Amino acid sequence: MKRLNSWIVFLLSVIFFGFLSFKLPFFEGLTDLLSLVLSVTSILFGLLIGFFITEMWNKYSSVRKEVSNLETGLMGCIYRTELLSENEEFKKNFKNSLEKYLISYILLPWQYVHKGDRYFNDLIDCLDEIKLKNSKDDWTYGALLDSLAKVSNARSRLNILGKEKLFVSEWIILFVLLGTIIISVFFT
Repeated sequence: MKRLNSWIVFLLSVIFFGFLSFKLPFFEGLTDLLSLVLSVTSILFGLLIGFFITEMWNKYSSVRKEVSNLETGLMGCIYRTELLSENEEFKKNFKNSLEKYLISYILLPWQYVHKGDRYFNDLIDCLDEIKLKNSKDDWTYGALLDSLAKVSNARSRLNILGKEKLFVSEWIILFVLLGTIIISVFFT
C-alpha cells in the first residue's frame, strides 16, 4: 500500500510541476542561476543523505551486535543455571522468570526493550534463592552473574539506540533541499 501511495504522489508531483514549468513563465531568463542552484543543492543533498544513511547503517549494525550480545547472555544464563547443584526451587523460579522476560522481549520491538524491566528485575531477584554448596557452585554463580551483566549492558545499549533518531531540523534541511532540487529541475 505504501509503495502505491508513493507512486501516486510521484506522478501527481511530476504532472503538477510539469504543468507549472510549461504554462507559467516564473523563471524566464534565470536558467543559468537555476542551473547553479540545482548543482549546489544536489551536491549538498547527496552529501547529507550519504551521512544520514551511514549514520543509520552504523545504528543498524550496533543494534544487531547488541541483540546478539543479549541473546548470548541469556543462553549463558540458561546453561549456567543447569550447572548449579541441588537448587531445584531456584532453577524452577529462574526458568519461569526467564520465560516471562523472553516473552516480553520477543513481543516488544527492540527500541522498547526497557518496558521488560519488571521481568528482568524478577530475574535478578531470583538470585537470592541460590544455595551455594561447593566451589563449583561458587564459580557457576560468578559466571551466571557475568552473563546477567552482559544482558544488562546489552539492554542498556539497546535502550539508548532506540532513542536515537534524526532531528526535526535535519528533516527540514533535507526537505528544503529536495524541494529546491525539484523546483530547479522543472524550471531549468
